[in-house]
Amino acid sequence: MRTLADYEFTREKGMFFEGVRAGWGDRKGYRHLWVDGKPKLEHRLIWERYNGSIPEGMEIHHIDGLSSALSNLKLVTRSEHEQLDQRQTNRSPTWRANISA
Repeated sequence: MRTLADYEFTREKGMFFEGVRAGWGDRKGYRHLWVDGKPKLEHRLIWERYNGSIPEGMEIHHIDGLSSALSNLKLVTRSEHEQLDQRQTNRSPTWRANISA
């Protein structure tokens, strides 16, 4: 079954192209799609398509990276999301040393 994410929509021509991923990526790596004239985040659209609307105060967490696969998305509270994001940020710290003589 094809989904909206299977097609690219060009606003100029009003056409979809099969096999081209829909939307665009931002600087943080999130994908956006135009829905009803407004930009929407891809992972939120996918969650809502299969699980219904996202309750107020809840957010969608990417379990492993920014893949928007349904199996990689988890519904969490804002505080849980902040904790999970902090843990992911701290997984591989970068160390830099300056040595001078």
